[in-house]
Amino acid sequence: MKQKGFFSRLAREHEKGQVLLHHPDVTPVAEKRLGQPMYNALMYPAENQVIHRLINRLRLVNGKASTQVHVAENGRFVAKLQELFREGNFPFFTTVSDLCVSFAVDITDAKREGSLYKAVFKAIRNQPKVYQFLTAVRSRLRVVLSVYNGDEHSIMKWSEFLSFPSGY
Repeated sequence: MKQKGFFSRLAREHEKGQVLLHHPDVTPVAEKRLGQPMYNALMYPAENQVIHRLINRLRLVNGKASTQVHVAENGRFVAKLQELFREGNFPFFTTVSDLCVSFAVDITDAKREGSLYKAVFKAIRNQPKVYQFLTAVRSRLRVVLSVYNGDEHSIMKWSEFLSFPSGY
């Protein structure tokens, strides 16, 4: 009888969103009866902060056929990239957001270097600080290369982007 009262109270607290008690003897049974795991932000504050940080990074991106959920990049990483590109003296425009980094090159520069890729990656290799940082990090950012006064553009993943600076 006593356990039945415990589970009834546990279910009522769970439905009201109150703090759930954790007891090693009855937690598996309670989880089975409630139909979902017992989680409590007060008992797991570090995990709760991680969950909130991850939720804050979720973005809905409208595509041609559907809307997708993307995980945005960390704000400190984006700020560091913006700072590096601002300090570098690049012959093209750079834009960094939490979903992508974009390089917009003049068509004459792209033709002079032989391709859009060579124009961007040669300039990056000539900036050692930027080059070392980019090759040392991993990211979820998409990379967009485009000609701002033409119709050429390319979109790639970060891992694909990293393969070009070393041997474009």
